[in-house]
Amino acid sequence: MVTETKAEMDAELEMDFMRELEIAKQHGLAMVKKVLIHWREKDQCGYRLINFSKETVEQLIKGEFKTFDELLNANLDQNRVVPILIRENFNSKKDDYDYYIETIFLDK
Repeated sequence: MVTETKAEMDAELEMDFMRELEIAKQHGLAMVKKVLIHWREKDQCGYRLINFSKETVEQLIKGEFKTFDELLNANLDQNRVVPILIRENFNSKKDDYDYYIETIFLDK
């Protein structure tokens, strides 16, 4: 019973976070940063923003990276100006994280 209640509460918190994040995305990068900081303080955030170079983003869009590590390694020592919102999800079958690109923030 307690486990079910905790699971329900966790699911509800996750839904609250997702709603807040979707609204924040519509208002831009500054709002997304505020939402991530707020939810990280509650330890409810499996997301992070990473800045990438324009060249790395171009390679990403062309599908030149097979793994998340390849993407990160290609981004070293470059002018990183393009923020990308990444979702991290632990995969218990692999005993490792899966990474998903949620949003690429581009200037007008």
